[in-house]
Amino acid sequence: LKLKTGNFFSADFSYEENVNYAMKDSSKLYEWAYENLGTQTLFSPADSLASVDVKYVRNGKTLSAVVEKDIAAFLPKNYDKNLVKTEISCAEQVEAPVKKGDVLGTVSVKYEDLDLGVTNLVAAEDVERDISPLEAFVTENLVLVIVVAAALVLIIILIIVLLASQISSALRKGESFLIDFSKQEIIEEKKKEENLKEEVKQKLDRMLDSYAGVPIRNIAVDRSSTLKDDRNTNAEELYKEAERLARELENGYEIDEPDDYIPISKPVSQKKEPQKKQQYSGPSVVSYDLAGRKASRLSIPAYRCFGAGHVTVIITVDPSGNVVNAKIQEDVSSNDKCLRDFAIRAARTSKFSASSSAPPRQIGNIVYMFIAQ
Repeated sequence: LKLKTGNFFSADFSYEENVNYAMKDSSKLYEWAYENLGTQTLFSPADSLASVDVKYVRNGKTLSAVVEKDIAAFLPKNYDKNLVKTEISCAEQVEAPVKKGDVLGTVSVKYEDLDLGVTNLVAAEDVERDISPLEAFVTENLVLVIVVAAALVLIIILIIVLLASQISSALRKGESFLIDFSKQEIIEEKKKEENLKEEVKQKLDRMLDSYAGVPIRNIAVDRSSTLKDDRNTNAEELYKEAERLARELENGYEIDEPDDYIPISKPVSQKKEPQKKQQYSGPSVVSYDLAGRKASRLSIPAYRCFGAGHVTVIITVDPSGNVVNAKIQEDVSSNDKCLRDFAIRAARTSKFSASSSAPPRQIGNIVYMFIAQ
């Protein structure tokens, strides 16, 4: 008799009296099973059934997945191993750290059509993390990171170039470059108001002290005039500054206007007693010489350029006081183009007192001193 396992079982069908054939056959069947069948271990924890990649481990790492416990079945001793089938369900990749015995998946085992059961697949060893997620991302996406970084650098360079171009254009046009710090101004406004009276007092003290020497002044000076006292005191400027500070005290703090333009006119005297007017003749950022005539309007470009130096402009003035021609006096002037351009521009917009007795084309000059920024 051929069994399903492929083995043959022989049986004796002869008949004898007084013999218990059932017991005899059972004994033979037991002896055959004992000789041919047994518990067979199909898989043990030492057997690796799958491999899993591990993230966040330098230079890469592959982890073996083994069965959690022995897989055994009662099978013929000479069973065909090719008839043992497995169905593995396991993750392709896990993240470090991983501990030995962590479940990675499952395995289902069959022998021919006989279902032998399901057990877990677990990590065969410990794996520690030795790389951060950020470093792993950069390593895995190196090309993308380089492209993004290059794009950011290019954007920053473009912004810097555009800002530099705008600033340069504003300087060439003589315009102010304004950056809004309104929030910071609100914070500082209270502090400025609290210190206003003390600041005005200090300004007055410094102004009075400065007249004792001959510092460079941000005013226009007529070099053809020699009127001065022993302290070089400019009474008109003193009155103007005192009046302005008085208005600040009365009206509160005001932001000073830029001093590129200073009209030259006589202030209204508040003194009841007549005073002998004094004229400042010390160092200044602008001085002029036009015999017998006074300036009524002079632009002061002293702070327009980065460089420093002197530029002398020869001017031609008509009887109405208008500058009809202006050119650089080369032998005594700076070669800096910015200084020369602003000096010519300032000279052409200057205005002098009208004189019916002046020649049709009166020659004079204006000296501009530029202060380095």
